[in-house]
Amino acid sequence: MTTDTTTRQPKGVPVGGQFAATAHSDSVAALERPAIEDLTFSHNDDEYEIERDGNGRYTIYSDESEVASFTYDADPADRSALETAAVAALTEQNERLKLVTSPGARVLWTDPDGCAVHPGKVVAAEGEIVTVALTSGGEAEVFGNELTVDEAATSKHRDAISPIDTPVVWTDPSTGKKHHGRSLGSIGGDNFAIQIPFAGRGFSAAKAHDLELAAAGPPAPPVKFTEPNRKIRGHNFYAPKAVLSKVPALGATEDTPLEEKKFHLHYFTGGAANWYIAEYDPATGKAFGLMDPSGRGDGSWGYVSLPELEAYNPSGYRVIERDCYFSQGNLAHVTRNN
Repeated sequence: MTTDTTTRQPKGVPVGGQFAATAHSDSVAALERPAIEDLTFSHNDDEYEIERDGNGRYTIYSDESEVASFTYDADPADRSALETAAVAALTEQNERLKLVTSPGARVLWTDPDGCAVHPGKVVAAEGEIVTVALTSGGEAEVFGNELTVDEAATSKHRDAISPIDTPVVWTDPSTGKKHHGRSLGSIGGDNFAIQIPFAGRGFSAAKAHDLELAAAGPPAPPVKFTEPNRKIRGHNFYAPKAVLSKVPALGATEDTPLEEKKFHLHYFTGGAANWYIAEYDPATGKAFGLMDPSGRGDGSWGYVSLPELEAYNPSGYRVIERDCYFSQGNLAHVTRNN
């Protein structure tokens, strides 16, 4: 006796048990996961909450205070993707807050009462409170999320401190101490090269908002050390014209790699500190080369004024001298002979 098993299968299910839709099968609507309306997550050891506002807009809270918001168009039920988007929004917000809360930053404050916009400059920041010196006068204590970067004022400030040799005052962000120096121009983005006289290296990098134009002051008093220094060392500080005429002008070797630049002059003091000159402007006395004024062997490339070197004598007896027997050489040459 045989049995026809095909007559016992449900419609649309052939022998073998695999489902295959037929004209007689009922369509089944796709199941949709509900959107996540609120979510708690951790980031950098802090706890945050996300709330869905609708239309793909989400707000991030910390301790019941709004810290950021973002738009999210992906799967609203995907917890991992939603959390990733929230972290990205927090990171972007933190970077923005750094820009508008750094002392010296040019900002626009939008007053929440009336929405008037006031330009100003950040004076200080403590916690969530930022003190802004308003261009119109006075100071305002505001929240960081009420501030935006004043692009026009920031660009104008950068242009003012960009020319080489512009006198500037640098505020060390780690100590708050102010140092007078000069700008060596932009080195990309918001970074500038500056030179602080006798700070132990040729130049340092600083953020534009940490720099201010040095206030104009009375003329500097005449240098008193030059003639006594010349009596101590003789009159050999400046090389003969025949030697100076062979020194390239400032910027003439800009396209030459540092290790290939030729040094034409060597100044030293105490057998330790060294200045190797690769470029020179006889009109101003300004020179460019390898500087190691600390004598620790950690020198760097930068600018120096030869008249300032000639006059420098803080101890009253140890002056900076020119190496009259120096022969032209590159970085490898001076390293080998030190």
